Amino acid sequence: MKANKPLSPFIIARRIFAGVVGFSALVATVSVWQLRVLPVMYVSIASIVGVLIVGLLIKALWGAQERKLWVNMLLVLTGLSIILASVFTTMAARSASNVLSSATSLSTTSTNTNIKKPYVIYISGIDTYGDIATTSRSDVNILAVVNPANKKVLLVTTPRDYYVQLHGTTGVKDKLTHAGIYGVEKSKQTLEDLYGTKVDYTVRINFSSLLKLVDAVGGVDVNSDVAFSAGGYTFVQGVNHLDAKQALVYARERHSFSDGDRQRGKDQQKVIEALISKLSQPQMALKLPAILSATNGTFQTNASRNEINAIIQQQLNGAGGWSTESISVDGSGSSAPTYSMGSQLLYVMIPNFATVEAAKAKINSYLQ
Repeated sequence: MKANKPLSPFIIARRIFAGVVGFSALVATVSVWQLRVLPVMYVSIASIVGVLIVGLLIKALWGAQERKLWVNMLLVLTGLSIILASVFTTMAARSASNVLSSATSLSTTSTNTNIKKPYVIYISGIDTYGDIATTSRSDVNILAVVNPANKKVLLVTTPRDYYVQLHGTTGVKDKLTHAGIYGVEKSKQTLEDLYGTKVDYTVRINFSSLLKLVDAVGGVDVNSDVAFSAGGYTFVQGVNHLDAKQALVYARERHSFSDGDRQRGKDQQKVIEALISKLSQPQMALKLPAILSATNGTFQTNASRNEINAIIQQQLNGAGGWSTESISVDGSGSSAPTYSMGSQLLYVMIPNFATVEAAKAKINSYLQ
């Protein structure tokens, strides 16, 4: 009986290397599946393609036959590329998982909303950088009404100076922005009172949130109503490709416009529309773990982790098919005392209730 020829140290090392390649790819695949954010179809296709590529490489590395130097070099370089890609994917997936956990750990309520039915998200933007937990006024107040069946999103902006009755108070009214001082729940409940609708989710962001998010998606294309200059930048009427700093300046500017805060509200809606459009692109699905990692610690929400996963998957599964509509309520400028500042007269916007009623009707149409 012929004895088997012992394997050379080089072939043994090659097989060990093949095992490392296979193990790293397996860990990366499991990490992505456990994240449960990317659409199943995308992950399934990527997994199948990955298995085929890694399988062929392992088969080639495992063989006992001697190969030419350039073939061995090519196999090693391919294996190292797979290992590096696997490590990066695993780290990104786990970082994204930590982001979702840290965001939802700040939850004050559990909504358990069925996201297959229409739902409402309150987007609260506070006027600070850095720590998202900082107590501050809510300068951006947008309700996003999502209708999954029709793949439509309605953005309803309420001006920061809107003179409203803060939820749970009586007597003197206040500017909506001051509700943020008492917490995001106070802002949410005040808007629920104003529009007579339930808000299912809240998302609290600040300037740092916008900067990191726009950077993570590679900038956004915003269609500006007017040409203006602000913050050292010039914006043309029509489409503008904005990086993070430009997007922040665009969304904050109001002094360049005759209608001030009204136009700023419209511009903020346009930035959100641009982000929705960018995030809906199919190629963004593969970048999602990195995007979530980049925005770590920059937002708060009352949604559970499972609900965030489901909402993200819902958006990605409808990639390219979502449409947005933006409206704003209006009013007239005046001076009045406020609940939070006492008898001191401040600029406020007295609501035009005809526009409020029109917004209510539009919200209800999306919730059907």
